[in-house]
Amino acid sequence: MFAQVVFPLPFRNAFTYFVPDEISSMLQIGVRVTAPFGKRTLTGFVIGFSEKSEVSEKIKPLSDILDETPLFNKTDVKFYEWIADYYLCSLGEALKLAVPYGLEIESKRKIISDSTVCSEILSKEKNKASIKVKS
Repeated sequence: MFAQVVFPLPFRNAFTYFVPDEISSMLQIGVRVTAPFGKRTLTGFVIGFSEKSEVSEKIKPLSDILDETPLFNKTDVKFYEWIADYYLCSLGEALKLAVPYGLEIESKRKIISDSTVCSEILSKEKNKASIKVKS
């Protein structure tokens, strides 16, 4: 299954993403999703989905579905398309106005410490008196 996703960015087109089987049952028009976009992970809106895709390049998978119930339906998309045309913005920017501020996920970064690497760095430290080690 493939989803058409728009992002609150100044792009007029929707982007196609592959929907993994484990989240395909939750996919609906109007839900927010997280998806890789370049080097970032962005929050986007599903505006459609299909069984086949016209895209010939490699299609990236969606990371997650954020909503259990849709924020808008297929009919509402036409209204937000009108808003986008009237105010000369993208559909994603118009849909972002429907979501309360602060709910979007702009990017994710995971930092994991490796205890063996930390031990090696600690052993190479010259001034060990200045280091406070918590257990």
